[in-house]
Amino acid sequence: MQFSEHMNQIYKFMKKHDFPVELDLKKEPTTQDEVEMMNDVATSLFLAAKSLEVYMESTTVKHQGIPRLQLIVEELAEVAEALITNDEVALLDGLSDLLYVTLGTAITYNSPIEEGHLEICRSNLTKAVRKPEDDPRLRDKGPDYHPPRLKEILYGCAVCKYHSTENKAVCKQCENKGKTNE
Repeated sequence: MQFSEHMNQIYKFMKKHDFPVELDLKKEPTTQDEVEMMNDVATSLFLAAKSLEVYMESTTVKHQGIPRLQLIVEELAEVAEALITNDEVALLDGLSDLLYVTLGTAITYNSPIEEGHLEICRSNLTKAVRKPEDDPRLRDKGPDYHPPRLKEILYGCAVCKYHSTENKAVCKQCENKGKTNE
């Protein structure tokens, strides 16, 4: 699947659930309380990123999660700052950098991020339409919701990815159909 198709699936999800799309960042209305809250979050993120950086400079880091986390938190802080200042260029830079370091983390840990992302898209599109008046975060996902099958992607069949392999490379369903991972 192409990147534009991934973006289209996310767009469909946002439209289905009435999340705002295609906003003009420079015209985004805000209150002083909202600015202060976002500033507090951005400051906390920058402090966390700096704390991780200082830790890495002062010791020999063995767990690669620490530098990966530092990069992700730092880029997220930049996104927060861009949203506060309504800076479209900085927002694009921060979001692109955040995506870059997130994908880099997936590569670092050999995580099948494309398959995982597609599965999250599939699962999200089964969620019921949200009712902001009931719960703005839609904790009740509805009767048609199918959770993402991420364990199956990580540990499942080498052919279909979705069925348990019982310690074999290919699940019984694919094996019965004559499918192999070769």
